[in-house]
Amino acid sequence: MKIKMKPPMRLAIGELMLDAKARTAKDVYDELAPLYSGEKQVNLTNLENHLQSLRAVGILAVTDSDDMQNTNADTLYVISVDGERRVKKYL
Repeated sequence: MKIKMKPPMRLAIGELMLDAKARTAKDVYDELAPLYSGEKQVNLTNLENHLQSLRAVGILAVTDSDDMQNTNADTLYVISVDGERRVKKYL
C-alpha cells in the first residue's frame, strides 16, 4: 500500500505562489481546498494566518498591484525573490 502524504500547508502555499501571481487569502483557499478536502485546518482564517506568517519570515510580500481586478480591500500576497529560492529548496 502506497500512502500519498499531503505537503505541509505552508509549503503548499509557497509552491502555489511560485507562479508569481498575486493572490488574496480567498484565492489561495479556492486553489488549495480541493487538495486538503475534508480537513478542518483548511479555512479562510487559518490560511490568512499562514499567509501572514510567511510574510513575516520574508517568503511572501504584500502588493497593491494595479493590474489586478481586486475591487475589495483584501490583501494581495506575492512570493518574494528570497521566498522563491527557499520554497524551491524544499520541493
